[in-house]
Amino acid sequence: MSNKQIACVVLSMVIGLMAYGTLTMKKKLAAASAERDQAANKASAAEDARKKAKLDYDKKDRETLGLRDYLAEWQPYLKQTRNDSAAEGMFDQKLNQGNLVIFRQGFEPLKLDPASTIPSGLRARLNFEDDYHKLLTWLGSLESTLPTCRVSACRITKGQKGNDVKMELTAEVPLAVVSTK
Repeated sequence: MSNKQIACVVLSMVIGLMAYGTLTMKKKLAAASAERDQAANKASAAEDARKKAKLDYDKKDRETLGLRDYLAEWQPYLKQTRNDSAAEGMFDQKLNQGNLVIFRQGFEPLKLDPASTIPSGLRARLNFEDDYHKLLTWLGSLESTLPTCRVSACRITKGQKGNDVKMELTAEVPLAVVSTK
């Protein structure tokens, strides 16, 4: 073979290699383009999902604003009785302030809905007898000392002396409150 023929063969091989390289690059470019489009679609779908979740969150935030404000308003009072001993102490303090004749007092734990903000409570059963005015004033002032207290039963009967009344009271106080923050 002559030099011209070798040069033509080499040139043909170079052109073939260039064509092969160009086709390979074109395939890689097409694959990268498809991957870019797929990533853009996923990003768009993720953005749409984020916007929907944000709208749902904002809607739920608006719907529960009143409830959360209400709970935040009561939070300091609910924190007063975080456990049984604190609630019993509050009741004992209130009973001592009232200077009432107590026949019987007992406390028992109360299980409520575990998933709620207030999962447990303390039930106080109290029996006492004293002056009608003094006893009802004490009962009315119970709300100022323990505003979260709920009187679930109250039975008032005639006492042994003239103006005395006997009261059987069952009250419940929430315990272990979950914080809103």
